Amino acid sequence: MKILHVTQNYEPSRGGTQHTIKKVSEYLTQSYHDTVTVYTTNSYYGPNRNIFLKIDKKEEFIGDVYIKRFPFIKLHKPLLRYYSRIFRKGLPSFLYEINCGPLSPSMKSAIMRHDCDVIGASSIQYLFADYPLWSKKRRRPFVLYGGLHIQNDAPISLRYLARINHSDYYIANTEFEKLFLIRHSIQAEKIKVIGSFTDVFQYAERLPSA
Repeated sequence: MKILHVTQNYEPSRGGTQHTIKKVSEYLTQSYHDTVTVYTTNSYYGPNRNIFLKIDKKEEFIGDVYIKRFPFIKLHKPLLRYYSRIFRKGLPSFLYEINCGPLSPSMKSAIMRHDCDVIGASSIQYLFADYPLWSKKRRRPFVLYGGLHIQNDAPISLRYLARINHSDYYIANTEFEKLFLIRHSIQAEKIKVIGSFTDVFQYAERLPSA
């Protein structure tokens, strides 16, 4: 099977999503001999961040996983920082989405052209989570790993709920997250709980003994 993973950052960038997507990608290549490609940005930091540090390698294999990194537009960042000082409670939702980005026409075009069997994407706040809305003619099955940070009584963006609703499947970290989304009218059959794909025993030897 040909699998395309789309994510905001990838190794050598560090973070929870980077860790999970890397582990899942490597597991699929090693255990099922799938062909896995990762499309991501060319930054160590998330495209929503004000700081940018470029990763020079545009393409490479890390293990058996093929990585392709794309540039994204950053010229609007100073203006959004200015607006964020005006809107003291945070940017309006449409400006927040623009800030998250990544605004990358080359990445979007590459996603649409890829001949994969399925697309998996993370995280939910980034524009590539809108893939099911981009085109219905060439639409591939789409799995969204949200990486949501939620609390019981916390509101959730209507945009996020729309992205989940338009996905074929949604991957949740916990049963708590699944029940939270069901309470917000997401179909239970669409949600699969797999956790964050971390082998805790890998780190057990680093823990202090009792």
